[in-house]
Amino acid sequence: MATEMKKKAPLTEEQKSRRRASRAIGFAIFGEQFNAENPDAGRDARKAAWKSSAKQYTKIGMKVLKRLEKAGFALSAPVGKQAAE
Repeated sequence: MATEMKKKAPLTEEQKSRRRASRAIGFAIFGEQFNAENPDAGRDARKAAWKSSAKQYTKIGMKVLKRLEKAGFALSAPVGKQAAE
């Protein structure tokens, strides 16, 4: 018995924007922690570490974003940046 795979609906612009914001928040948290733990690490080491943990920190960023929104804050991308990314 073959099961049909459901195709995911394409992301809306709002979903894409939230994901970019979550990734930026997660990257900021990652950067602070990584630099504190590895003060002498170079750019290549940071990039490799981010690549292996980007998904985890993006989830953390999404949680932070949800908490900020629940507290009444709203984030918005600068006008020029939103279209460029």
